Amino acid sequence: MGSPPTTDTALGGWMPPPTRVLPAPSERTALSVPAFWRGHAYVTGSLGLLPVSAWRENDELDPQPPLLRQPDPNQTPMAFWAQITSALTLYGNALCVITGTDRLGYPTSLFPVHPLYAAVKFAGNPSDPLIAGWYLAGRFYDPSQVWHVKSHLGRAGWPLGRGLLDTVPDGIAAVSAVQDYGASYFASGGMPPGVLKIHRPEVTQAQADEAKANWTAKFAGTNQIAVLNELTDFTPVAYKPVDSQMVESRQLTLTEVALMWGLPPSKLGAPTGSYTYKNAEMEEIQARNDAVMPWAALLEQAVSIDLLPRGQYAIWNLDAKLRTDTLTRFQAYQFALGGPGPTSQWLLPDEVRGWEHLDTMSETVAAIAQEAIEQGTSPETAGTTPYAGGPDSGNDTAQVPPQTTQGATPGKFYPGPEGGMPLGTTGG
Repeated sequence: MGSPPTTDTALGGWMPPPTRVLPAPSERTALSVPAFWRGHAYVTGSLGLLPVSAWRENDELDPQPPLLRQPDPNQTPMAFWAQITSALTLYGNALCVITGTDRLGYPTSLFPVHPLYAAVKFAGNPSDPLIAGWYLAGRFYDPSQVWHVKSHLGRAGWPLGRGLLDTVPDGIAAVSAVQDYGASYFASGGMPPGVLKIHRPEVTQAQADEAKANWTAKFAGTNQIAVLNELTDFTPVAYKPVDSQMVESRQLTLTEVALMWGLPPSKLGAPTGSYTYKNAEMEEIQARNDAVMPWAALLEQAVSIDLLPRGQYAIWNLDAKLRTDTLTRFQAYQFALGGPGPTSQWLLPDEVRGWEHLDTMSETVAAIAQEAIEQGTSPETAGTTPYAGGPDSGNDTAQVPPQTTQGATPGKFYPGPEGGMPLGTTGG
């Protein structure tokens, strides 16, 4: 049997014409709309700034795989994951060339490629094809050399995903058209900045044009005071915000773009009613759950299945973005530690200290003990005010007799009546 037929298809080339009224939107025209750009920045930036880590069962790996510490050696992890999310949301496909592997063949570094510089080679049934290869930036790659993430918005049975540029092109084009119309109203809308009126009925067109040219040459771009005779008047023309800005239409576009991204309209500046702190916090939770979590879950599964060894899985910490104020956070810690009230403890102090980027209790105790060893003091007084007659007291006459322990090893702690004290090299 011969090999199955293959075809080359650019990403998105299989889609029907996106619109029948307005030109198909491009990435540039879509992101030139401030509301669409804000929605794009919110989703991609959120995925980029969230910490990601690899786990096995209930244990976080230490050290973390190099792929998660810095997927692309040429840029920061935040920039990398934001670019991957951007390609997924706009085009429905994210592509990376695998540039490094470990001794077991698992990827250690990736290089992202923009979807516009990618084409795919299909094989098998044209209605349900398989990916036989990739053309990325002019080079052919085997599927094993490429990490491909398909958007969850793709249609069933098709190996490519769909993004916002494919699924809502008419909506994006309409929003862009409203913005273009508002801008053209100022630039070439036929509205003059003012009216120069000459109260002489016998004025010819040539004389009127000459008066206009003289006025423009003398006063355009200046703040000089105009002195007019009784036969000449100048009336400035003010723009009406309702006509030039199309307030209602622009507000409607904010709501439409918010629907595209799954965001609360207030996140894009749409007018809202009463807006309290609790409402703001709840809308942040809604934005995280509806606009960020689906893409985070998609990346978690793609990384866990394709890039990590079996038994390991990746987690994006979504709680890191929803960081409350200090008082609320500490109150939540207090409840989790078992009080106040009849509650059970389900967190340890060291876990809380780790979240607050503080040393654990064991590390703190070890640091105090090391300080005691170096200073020759007891652990209880390490880091506190030195005893009278100590080297920092200024009292050279008061001396504390050294305590010794027969057979003790220098530099170790031995229990005693006072809870133990460090022994120096001369104390044994």
